Amino acid sequence: MKRGNIITALLTVLAALLLVSCDGAAEKKEIAVLCPFSRHTQIWDSFIKSAKEEYADTSRYNLHFFYVSDYIGKYWEKKEYEHDVRNMLRRALNSVKIEVGTPDLIIVYGDDVAGAVAQVDDPLLKDTPILCAGQVHPTWKNRLPAMSNVVVMEAEHLFSLTPAESEKSQWRLIPGLGRTKSGIALFPYTQPTAGAYLTYKMRFKADMDSVDVHLITDAVMPFVLGGHYVAVSLDGGKEEIVGLNQNLNWEHKYDLMYPTAASRIIEKKVRMAVGNTEKAEHTLRVRPMQPGIVFEKILINLGGYKPTHLGMLESPYVK
Repeated sequence: MKRGNIITALLTVLAALLLVSCDGAAEKKEIAVLCPFSRHTQIWDSFIKSAKEEYADTSRYNLHFFYVSDYIGKYWEKKEYEHDVRNMLRRALNSVKIEVGTPDLIIVYGDDVAGAVAQVDDPLLKDTPILCAGQVHPTWKNRLPAMSNVVVMEAEHLFSLTPAESEKSQWRLIPGLGRTKSGIALFPYTQPTAGAYLTYKMRFKADMDSVDVHLITDAVMPFVLGGHYVAVSLDGGKEEIVGLNQNLNWEHKYDLMYPTAASRIIEKKVRMAVGNTEKAEHTLRVRPMQPGIVFEKILINLGGYKPTHLGMLESPYVK
């Protein structure tokens, strides 16, 4: 083979290799993450950490973070505020278009932002798949990817609540508590909890006779003798008693008590029998046995659970 032909062949092979490399780079997905950011909330760092955990493979995903902020002008001036979330979202979407163009996926954190997504008429929202960590709105729920093998519920998204026998004890929502949305608890903490419980309804079909239920509560310290317990039942079956903080004491101050106080949450797992594996709708009931327990999130593991900082994205739900 002549020298010129050899050089031509090498250049052809090199061009093919470059083309393959370029094609491979084109497969990288661009993801825009919309986080609520305002003077009323300080949990945007948790949203960012969660997204980085879910899409940790940087060879496949480029994450771009955008604040849906109520600040107008420069952040450090703090003189003017926007009160309409839709206008906040429009500003964030303009930033997405400038920095990313049309992303392959938009992740939305926060129900307020999700509500704005359902109301704002913008081509970017129509042309891009949306993953919402919160409420499913009928106008775009068909565009949401389904959660597989796990049910994730914010504690406030309950089916019903049953009050305590004591008229002085009332269920109360605590907005902004926890890592994602809110907490719900009986107040005041000085009143008994007898008779009170929360009911959740969900749809799933399990090919197993039992599932793991993960309870996420606020990091309550054992200020009552013997600590705090929660009674959990699934589909009207036997109640399982879950201890939350019995080992949070000075004996375990370095391995349990201090880390729990720093993380601000307690997560406990209990195995529950499924009453009817053929049923699509299931009912979960959680009952605080002592005052001071704040429920934040509940997960049903059907085989797809992953430990994440935020406790995984919430499953789509409809009020």
